[in-house]
Amino acid sequence: GFKYDSNAFAVDDTQLNEIFVNFFRENDRKAESIEKECVDIQQRCLKKLEPNYCCSCLGLLQPPSHCSLIETVLKHIKNSNHTFNDFKLNVSLPVIFTLRNEILVSKLKETLKLVGIDKTDFKEIYSVKDIWKHTLSKQISEKFDAKYLPESAFQVTVSVSHEDTDAECAAFFNLTAATSKLNKQFYMNKKRFNHTSVRKAIEATTENELSKLTIDSPIASCKIANIECVFNSLYVVGRYNKYSRDLSQTPWIVDESKFSACGREDVDVRMLGRGRPFVVELIEPQNVNITDDILRSVEESINKSTTDIAVRDVQLSTKDEVNHNLKQGETSKKKEYSALCCFDRPVSDEDLRKISNIAKIEIQQKTPIRVLHRRSLVTRKRMVYKASAKQEDARIVRINLLTEAGTYVKEFVHSDFGRTEPSLATIVGSCKTDIIELDVLVIFVAVSNALLKLILQDIHFDWPPIRK
Repeated sequence: GFKYDSNAFAVDDTQLNEIFVNFFRENDRKAESIEKECVDIQQRCLKKLEPNYCCSCLGLLQPPSHCSLIETVLKHIKNSNHTFNDFKLNVSLPVIFTLRNEILVSKLKETLKLVGIDKTDFKEIYSVKDIWKHTLSKQISEKFDAKYLPESAFQVTVSVSHEDTDAECAAFFNLTAATSKLNKQFYMNKKRFNHTSVRKAIEATTENELSKLTIDSPIASCKIANIECVFNSLYVVGRYNKYSRDLSQTPWIVDESKFSACGREDVDVRMLGRGRPFVVELIEPQNVNITDDILRSVEESINKSTTDIAVRDVQLSTKDEVNHNLKQGETSKKKEYSALCCFDRPVSDEDLRKISNIAKIEIQQKTPIRVLHRRSLVTRKRMVYKASAKQEDARIVRINLLTEAGTYVKEFVHSDFGRTEPSLATIVGSCKTDIIELDVLVIFVAVSNALLKLILQDIHFDWPPIRK
């Protein structure tokens, strides 16, 4: 690389002029010639010298640009205000490195052949990218007292650019006869030189042709094109209860987070029992050092802040577990409901017996009228596994139902103008029915979270206490 003594340029133009004048006077030079020669020499000495960067690393590993680039990355990480104990580093270099590396390797092979060494395997030679990544990761580790981990949730991505990339790739494509005219025209016009296109062009070129190509030392060094510091999304799972009949589950619009649940209940339906599984995805969090104590504190804070909802079993999870549990639960779970129903006539013991005899009946449900504006018109087959009935007034009955996920329970009760068959009214016969209140009691779904591992039983839970 280009080396110089920085002290040689430590004087300004006035001081330099005095040095020249004194030098000439000491040598008895004529005064009239001193002025002209001083100006000529001064201009040559003060002319900015273009740095001579390495033709392989393009200044990426070469001081002083090397130090400047690393300092830029470290400063950006510090300003991102992330708290991390470990990190993963991703490095992206421009395609000019791929091109120059292949040309240099070909030249090296030819040079070795001249001295009697026929070497074809250069795998032990580290690439510029590997060296840069190792050097940079070491600096990050020392600066922030953090460990490099390939599986870390905190990712630092550094993209490097060089101003000569397009020009050199274009020149190479022009000189490469083996590259098809169509491909050459496409890449030249679009200037879409990437590692794939350049690699294909290199493969279509012989090593002899590559070794004859010349590469100059660049006058410009690499630059940092982009730096990203992000944590992978953090997934917080748990269960929620909803005790309000005028609180909607969706939509939830919260900055920098996404809320999803294992199904949903209508705005006027309560979620009782152990609650409904949910997940909150925290997008690009600043701090992922979340302990169980912090999660318990979050639970307590939420439960003390309102009587409309409550949460429990809040914990961290992984993306794979979330996708498996919630998506599977939406289609494979069973749900138990408590429906307070009214009849248009007094309810008899025979009516109660018919309801309690419901067992594994398949119902056909057309898309309910109330959701037809946002759902496609189809007929869905659903199972009602069992039911039990308790009379609370002459025409009021509380019915517990165990159904397949996705069953429209309200429509099963009142038939939705005959769009659900059979319905509670047709099973009982000679009556009209409607629903007053609906509660979800239990969601039967296995949760395989490593911390939780809950498999709901066919029982009722009273935590948190049901709030009237």
